[in-house]
Amino acid sequence: ERAKRSQPYGYLLKPFEDRELHTCIEMALYKHSREKKEKKTQTWLASLVHSIGNCVIATDAEDKVIFLNPTAESLIGWSDHEASGKPISEIFNILNTQTGETLECPTTVALREGIEQRLPTHTVLITRDNKQIPIIDCGSPIKDANGNIIGAVLSFHDFPASSSNGVDYQSIASELLRTNQALAEFASIASHDLKEPLRKIQAFTERLRQNLGPSLDAQGKEYLDRMKQASLRMQKLIDNILEFTRVTTQNQIFEPINLEAVVHEVIHDLQNRLEETQGRVEIMSLPTLEAEPTQMRQLFQNLLSNSLKFYKKGIPPIVIISSRPLESGYWEIRVKDNGIGFEPRELDRLFQPFERLHNRTEYEGTGIGLTICQKIATHHGGTITAESAPRKGTTFILTLPERQAFRDRGPDVSS
Repeated sequence: ERAKRSQPYGYLLKPFEDRELHTCIEMALYKHSREKKEKKTQTWLASLVHSIGNCVIATDAEDKVIFLNPTAESLIGWSDHEASGKPISEIFNILNTQTGETLECPTTVALREGIEQRLPTHTVLITRDNKQIPIIDCGSPIKDANGNIIGAVLSFHDFPASSSNGVDYQSIASELLRTNQALAEFASIASHDLKEPLRKIQAFTERLRQNLGPSLDAQGKEYLDRMKQASLRMQKLIDNILEFTRVTTQNQIFEPINLEAVVHEVIHDLQNRLEETQGRVEIMSLPTLEAEPTQMRQLFQNLLSNSLKFYKKGIPPIVIISSRPLESGYWEIRVKDNGIGFEPRELDRLFQPFERLHNRTEYEGTGIGLTICQKIATHHGGTITAESAPRKGTTFILTLPERQAFRDRGPDVSS
């Protein structure tokens, strides 16, 4: 047995005894048997992977392709030979049809995070010939006996082009992507075309005020003021609609964002408003999350602006921002104020576009700021809701994933 383990193949070249010859022959037979068994196992494993109905792609530790099974070759349009050695990002491209953003390959995340990574729904594969195929997939790290990550494996399959009830999922996904792109283009063009006449209205209103101001009576001056305020509201509304469309139609890059730093930047921007109202913002400890920087800033800008707008007259607004971790890899963030609040039954209207819970004469606004907040939260795999009562303030409750890899788990608010 010791000879089998040490494998002293040179014994036959030296003086030997019958016992030594017998040992050497026995060892050679053992080695041949072991190699035959290993070859049989490798052949069996290769046949198994080739026979799997799912598409399978394996990568090394640098995320370069080392294997494609025939099912994967057929779906993505690359052969195993062509793809071998290429970064997986060159042969496997995926898109979220809801947001229009290009998604990171699950093997890339699995190698970086060391955990299984599943893609969200509404994911399509962009094949080599630019077809869009809805898929479900999962990437997992490959580890050696010591727990070191030595590669990753991606397993995925396509949705049927049409279901038994006649729904053509591929056409729906393609149409949704085209609609998102068209919406983004329309919003940009409409913004420019609508703002130009507004600028002229504002310019001529100001010119009338300068040229005819002394001869205008009180009613004439009031009309000019109304024209100016109406044009400013329209300009703000156009800006907000454009912001709303950008949340879901522009490709965004998620990166680690310190929310505490983001909130401090927003407070700096709102300094004049804080001084006018004698308000203050108290920040408890806030986490660092994977997020889109501009959208996170816009989210807290809208929430804080909302709290500083709907405050009780004569009582300086106080906003407290706090957070706590949830077991699912999410964070709960609360933005609490001491403002006028609202009836709980109005919660369903709160995040609807252009819905206003209060009269415009008392509180200006377009009614789309909180809708944008909801879109941003959803875009990041999170949620937003609110708790309130009249004259008792409002608490906005956000849940956001610490990493985008966790977004499919969903927030566990019971933790």
